Amino acid sequence: VFCDLNIRKPFYTPEVLVQSLHACTMLKFSREDAVVFTPFGYPADEEALCRRLAADYQIHTVLMTLDIDGAIVYDRTSDRIFRKAAVKADAVSSVGAGDSFAACFCCSRLRGESIETALTKSVTLAAFVVSRMEAIPDYSPQLSDILQIHTPFY
Repeated sequence: VFCDLNIRKPFYTPEVLVQSLHACTMLKFSREDAVVFTPFGYPADEEALCRRLAADYQIHTVLMTLDIDGAIVYDRTSDRIFRKAAVKADAVSSVGAGDSFAACFCCSRLRGESIETALTKSVTLAAFVVSRMEAIPDYSPQLSDILQIHTPFY
């Protein structure tokens, strides 16, 4: 069960947040969203926060996007943190970048790709999306080759 928090005041409550965390097995949130956890005693450190959320809510995979710094993924099964720097891009609009990141990660994992491969592809796609005005831009042939999206994932 995938959950992308997208915390936006005043459109959430602590109760809805806790219910969502209990219900998911894969969690994605942004650095911007992470501040919602500190009043509840969660650490500000990114890696420690991901580990603690996974432990407290039995979440298997925690993804945290870090804006221009890339992203991290915590895998509870292996107790490993995976970090990927952002791909350089001339940012035009961030609309759609997080959703593209999440969709690419999920599709890559459903294809059986490793966390490292999924994370690399996801960061690459997010950089491409921020460099375009549209939230869902047409992919270049080069990007399609990198992401291997010209074939169905099933």
